Amino acid sequence: MDKNFIEKLLTYSCGNNGREKHIKFAGFEMCRETKYDDYLFESWWNSDNINLQIGACLLARDKSKYLPMKYAEKILGPPQRVDTQYGRIILEKAYVPKTDLFNAFSTDLFDIYYSPSVIRQCIETGPMSSTLLNRYLCGEGDYNKWYYKYAGLYAASMEAYRSATSYAFLLPFTNHNVPEIRDAAVAAIRGYNLGARQIEEFYEKCKNTDGKISWMRIAKGRKDVHLKLDPSKMSPQELPEIIGLEIDQDVVEKWDNTDLENAAAIYWSIDHPYWNKDDYVDEILLPDSTASIVLKNAAIMQLQNRQDFYPYRTFEPGLVYKKCVGGVIIEAEIPPYAEVRGNPEKGRCRANEAIITDIIGDLFGTDLAISLDDYKTIYKIGALHGFGQSFTSDLSDLGSTGFHFYNSLEEARKALY
Repeated sequence: MDKNFIEKLLTYSCGNNGREKHIKFAGFEMCRETKYDDYLFESWWNSDNINLQIGACLLARDKSKYLPMKYAEKILGPPQRVDTQYGRIILEKAYVPKTDLFNAFSTDLFDIYYSPSVIRQCIETGPMSSTLLNRYLCGEGDYNKWYYKYAGLYAASMEAYRSATSYAFLLPFTNHNVPEIRDAAVAAIRGYNLGARQIEEFYEKCKNTDGKISWMRIAKGRKDVHLKLDPSKMSPQELPEIIGLEIDQDVVEKWDNTDLENAAAIYWSIDHPYWNKDDYVDEILLPDSTASIVLKNAAIMQLQNRQDFYPYRTFEPGLVYKKCVGGVIIEAEIPPYAEVRGNPEKGRCRANEAIITDIIGDLFGTDLAISLDDYKTIYKIGALHGFGQSFTSDLSDLGSTGFHFYNSLEEARKALY
């Protein structure tokens, strides 16, 4: 990308804070992909424009070089407070492998601009004593910060550190309110190969959804573990987690014909006394079906596993429109084989694939459309944009992954995103 064009993005000013932010963020993303050169860095860093200085810190570097910490501390410390996403990237560029991560960054900076990827890099490249590991997991005061816990859990998931701690230290984190910590605890505990009865007992003791899901994930793939799963008492978030778990036939025989239990039977792909599986799935997904979202989500998953797979589309879209950076609009068509979610009468919808058919408007005279979703995806006429396995089929989560669009040009023009 032309560096003068990026500089226009970073220095854009129109008095509209929202528009300025979107254009600036597009420039930041382009900096991450721009080849580093000393002249450009010095030119931007020595300017009086804070956005150019941030852009200088975001420029891609040679793997053997790192952004000196003095730049990161100056740009992130008071009185500046850059967007958290870009603060994390700047700190990641400033971290030198095999150094003490938590001494390299001031506590104030790291508390705001935390970066799990930098923590993982720190643990993977620098040796840690068992004393320090246990301090991260169990320490009080400053060591009670979530990023110390994450560092300890990530280390505990690695074979090199597993003998330095006990799984008992990890158990409380399966209920933690930070999702990254819960996931790290699950990954670490799976490496300890707990006894089947232990896993079953820990699952039974859990009283909340997050904890139960953690232990369900720990049990996955274990033929010797039989959790007492009662779909009639599960939350919609728990239901899909039963995939890959062993089935207790005694429980299945006691099921009633409820939505939750029927959804569980579909996820498990088992015969049910009340219906034929394939016929029931087809019935749930009929256009005029009044089945619950819980049942429809289970049926969609089963449909995707069938040999006669066809995409589930909540409606048939015509030409669709998406707002991009700087008010540029892209026109697209959704291929007939793509999944579609949403309702044309209720605003933004999404699909797992789209073909760009036109770009309406321009950015500084350039025929270019940049996504407002991530500020780095560039749309060109004729290009196919697909999401593959990252597309989530959930009907109730319209903010999830996918190509987001509106069904009229006017809607897209009025939209914030």
